[in-house]
Amino acid sequence: MFLNTIRKELKLETKIITYAARHTFATAGLHKGISKAQIGDTLGHTDYYTTKAYFTDFENEILDKSAEEIFS
Repeated sequence: MFLNTIRKELKLETKIITYAARHTFATAGLHKGISKAQIGDTLGHTDYYTTKAYFTDFENEILDKSAEEIFS
């Protein structure tokens, strides 16, 4: 319900799913310098590997962009 309110406020046509919202929260925290352990605690994770999974795609994206910069 809350995500639907945000979607309407931002005039987004696509639905916001909880996974995307949590992933965005985690990524924003990482950009702000919050430790992965603290982010995991905030998300209620009891296992570090669960938190690490949130950042795998993000870290791969950074490496891909770095490689593009090197080869361009």
